[in-house]
Amino acid sequence: MAKLVWHMGRITELKELVKIGSENFRTFDSYGFNRILAGMYIRTKALTMLNLYHPEKSLELIEEALEHGSDLYLDYLLKAESLEALGRSEEAIELLQSSIEELKDRIANDTLPSLVKEENQYFLVMMTQTLESWL
Repeated sequence: MAKLVWHMGRITELKELVKIGSENFRTFDSYGFNRILAGMYIRTKALTMLNLYHPEKSLELIEEALEHGSDLYLDYLLKAESLEALGRSEEAIELLQSSIEELKDRIANDTLPSLVKEENQYFLVMMTQTLESWL
């Protein structure tokens, strides 16, 4: 029980730090704090008791980041996971399929910024694995 209380305290601290970061540095890393929050809100239903499972909020945050442009394909994976959690499976699958094809094309044509090439290679694997698990 003591470990649970300790972890809950750490999660509360983390939420507060991310909140401060997102308020003060909104556009940092192409709305990177939105990605952090979206990931926190979508990862597991077990976090409902800690008020951290909100797929609708996750979708809202990640769509805001995408509106402003991003070369990190993690955004598309998080959006697809949010859609899936909201019961919009077909839309999530279509998003992953198109994002995978777009990313493969950008890799083949070397049109990704150099700072995100390696990360996006990883996100390509993650998107592909997620898609395969949904089909």
